Amino acid sequence: MTQILLPACACVFSSLLCLIYFFKKRVNLLENKMYAIMIVCILIDSIILTTLFSFPFNGLTPLEIKLIPILNKIDFIFYLSYFTSFFLYMAIITIPNFKKNFKFYVIPFLIFNIIAIFLFMSLNVDLIYSNGYYSIKGLAVDFTYIICGTYFVISILITILNFKKIDKKHIPLFVSIIILIILFIIFKINPYLIIISIALTFINYIMYFTIENPDIKMIEQL
Repeated sequence: MTQILLPACACVFSSLLCLIYFFKKRVNLLENKMYAIMIVCILIDSIILTTLFSFPFNGLTPLEIKLIPILNKIDFIFYLSYFTSFFLYMAIITIPNFKKNFKFYVIPFLIFNIIAIFLFMSLNVDLIYSNGYYSIKGLAVDFTYIICGTYFVISILITILNFKKIDKKHIPLFVSIIILIILFIIFKINPYLIIISIALTFINYIMYFTIENPDIKMIEQL
């Protein structure tokens, strides 16, 4: 039951961030839209995880046993959307002309994501237990992490290959990349420690207070 605490905290903080962000007047930039997708994805992810860990795993009904893999697979869609948006955000602020030709570039990634979603929805998700703690494993889990990790690696490569174009906007993204690397290592060591939602929420807050605050964007536009 203690596993619900971190997703629940992520749910609260993500809700607050969405309220602050969407109720402020914003500059309508493409990177803002990617960031908006990121914060919404983690809000939904934290809601799903909070729901999942509210189940009494020591006495699941047959319906709950069927429902848990489905909810996890839906959650994977939002992880995929988050990391795709993170990658596109990096590309928009780093690669020249990416923003101008955004529709042309984004179509192959959308097609790839649709295919990926169909694939991991058809793969298995298995429940695992250890000393009263619950987690998941299976081909769907591995496939999702591979795809999200691929977007993450591409984001790093974009930064390295365009090093001369890097400015202060990239600093919080570098911090985010370091956090994500640590996150993957921790989760690999201990899959029962549910820190993904709270870590990604923390990244969203870092971006908000440095480069995505609507007030900062409006000042830059002026």
